[in-house]
Amino acid sequence: MPTRYPTNLPPVPEDRWNPKQVGQSTHGIGFAQTTYEIDATTDAEAEVRILAWIDHDAEDDLRGATAEAAEQLSSTRWRVTLMILGEF
Repeated sequence: MPTRYPTNLPPVPEDRWNPKQVGQSTHGIGFAQTTYEIDATTDAEAEVRILAWIDHDAEDDLRGATAEAAEQLSSTRWRVTLMILGEF
């Protein structure tokens, strides 16, 4: 189940959970969608960590954004799709 911003976000560590953008962002009318990989042990943890990292490091307006864990890559790594609402 996707996690919607805002939620209780954890403090972001110095390594930012080693996020990596995978592929190109997709932009449509009223949204942008990007896929990332991030260190986490559960799908829910991965979703919250993506939102926390973007909220911490970027100036993007995350109101209404959703993060959905799409695939577990290993026991400590997930692929997560982030959808941000707005005009891009």
